[in-house]
Amino acid sequence: MNAAVALLAMLALNAPKERPASPPRTSPHSPETPHLGARPEARSTSAPRAWPERLGPYRLVSKDGSSSVKLGFAAQLQLDLLARDVGAEGDPAPGDRAPEATPRLRRVRLLLGGSVLSRSLRYYLQISTAPSSLELMDYFLDYRFHPQARLRVGQFKIPFTNHRDGSFKTLTLVDWSILVAGFGAERQLGLQLHNDGSASSGLFYAVGLFTGQNARKSNNNLLARTWGETLGNPSDLASPAPFEGFHPEICARLAYKSGGIDTHHDTDFKGGGFRFAATLSLSWDLKPDVIRDQALRAGAELLVKARGASFFAAAYLGTGRGDRRFSQRLAMIGALVQASYLVRRRFEIALRYALIHFDQSLLDDARQRAGDIIDAETDPDARAALEQQYLTAGINRREHEASLGFNWYIIGSSWKLQTDLSWLGHERASAMVSDIRWRTLLQLAF
Repeated sequence: MNAAVALLAMLALNAPKERPASPPRTSPHSPETPHLGARPEARSTSAPRAWPERLGPYRLVSKDGSSSVKLGFAAQLQLDLLARDVGAEGDPAPGDRAPEATPRLRRVRLLLGGSVLSRSLRYYLQISTAPSSLELMDYFLDYRFHPQARLRVGQFKIPFTNHRDGSFKTLTLVDWSILVAGFGAERQLGLQLHNDGSASSGLFYAVGLFTGQNARKSNNNLLARTWGETLGNPSDLASPAPFEGFHPEICARLAYKSGGIDTHHDTDFKGGGFRFAATLSLSWDLKPDVIRDQALRAGAELLVKARGASFFAAAYLGTGRGDRRFSQRLAMIGALVQASYLVRRRFEIALRYALIHFDQSLLDDARQRAGDIIDAETDPDARAALEQQYLTAGINRREHEASLGFNWYIIGSSWKLQTDLSWLGHERASAMVSDIRWRTLLQLAF
């Protein structure tokens, strides 16, 4: 860890001094940049040295430009302080506790991308090396065979919502909202046809066919938790979960961007006049597991930016499998509103409110199933374990998150300090159980 910090410090001291319009997203589709060791442009000795807006990119490029290797790294140190509350008497909440302080190395990611033999054939690899997460996250090939058509094959995020397609390195608050656990696109194995989407204006599409099983357990896991179950983690390099079988999931995203808006960040680093991006997303699992998989997910998003201010709103709907083949039943709906304002390109204030509402019949079925499983167990120890597992199955009618955040962009999103304060509400039939959470995060990335 000390070696990694020393390396990042050296990179910061040798960061490029050019000042781009906005810190671009780390992506295998980023525009070509000079290779490592390129001679800097001549400067006047009297010109002031501009403070950099990013670290890197660090890239090796062949003489003809057809092959390249781009190196990336990201590390996040995070401290969480969580104070839990208790609802009405008799509510199966955890009970009175002292605030929990959790320092951790939140994320450590190694990234490798570039092109092979042709600028049209790109590759991308992302590995998590955090102490609690040794995972092979992304690995895919992406081939452009037409200016408006690319084919991507491998493991990557399904094309559901532009918000989730973004990077953790560019989040406006410390981490994703609760909507990502409820509806967020997770990585799957599959193939996708798309027209890139990295440009800042125009109409963009992505449509793909996937295996239907989450390659990671971090996101889109709220339905399983509502039933009292957990998801496996096939991407875990130490103990991978088995492949559960192919149940095809069709995903599509359609987006329109105007005015040169940058959707890689919700933050308005560029400034300028009114710009917007609107996105519609749909995901349909043809043979879902009623416990683990939503049958149908739909999302609508709007991002607006103007003169340092940004506003983002999204609405989500998720259904479960019904009694008959291809029939649907409402599972949950969600909403997210977020706003931010950037001051002097360095400091930002952000607000967020998110809500998830569960269908009552889903909660009733989850509690009934949990009770049946517990009643069927005769061994006292096993029964006690099941009672603990299903303690909160089907009890939360609504989940709320209200957050206030402050960001300091020391070197854009490459080196930043974020902190936020949140109220987390768990609305149950008997009471509202509230948690208060404070988080702070230091990120170094290139």
